[in-house]
Amino acid sequence: MGLYERDTAEKDKLKVKGLTDFNYAVVREITAKGVKLDILLYPKTHYKRVKEILAVPKEQMKKLYAGNVPKLRTGIDSKNFCWNDLGIEYMLFEEKHFIVPLQLDDYVQFDIGKEGFMDFYEEYKHAVYYDEEPEKFEKMQEDFENYSNEEWVNEADHIYWFLKEENINFNETRFKNRYFKKGYTPLFDRVSA
Repeated sequence: MGLYERDTAEKDKLKVKGLTDFNYAVVREITAKGVKLDILLYPKTHYKRVKEILAVPKEQMKKLYAGNVPKLRTGIDSKNFCWNDLGIEYMLFEEKHFIVPLQLDDYVQFDIGKEGFMDFYEEYKHAVYYDEEPEKFEKMQEDFENYSNEEWVNEADHIYWFLKEENINFNETRFKNRYFKKGYTPLFDRVSA
């Protein structure tokens, strides 16, 4: 589902409140008092994260991550929301946050990377932290573009990819039955097969 955050102040005479944030979220618990959500913060494919890491010059990389190898995982934030403070779809009043189910009407260009890019990344980490040859590092940055593999996917494929790649616990059968047409194989399952 989508978790939106909005300004509590009205933007104009129409009493419209502007959106300030959006994240995918997984419902973990529903009680009489509220709902517990696991919020996926800035979800990116491992390939996209590696691509961002490669864009940082070698010496800055070492300083930025204090000599550690950068992590590829997406951040997850668990939060409890009281029913009085959470809008549901378009049933809103003064709530700062509201949730909506996946709509499946938005498509995004999604760079998943070609097979072998994780082996390349392991070699890259070694080059950053152990090799003294700057030319090798620069060549690796250029070569990484060869691993690009962009796909257009809807929200269901997008979120399913993150949940699977990050090994986040969710009801996979229910998700597939609700968001994918019968006989459709999600992109993650097709690539991983």
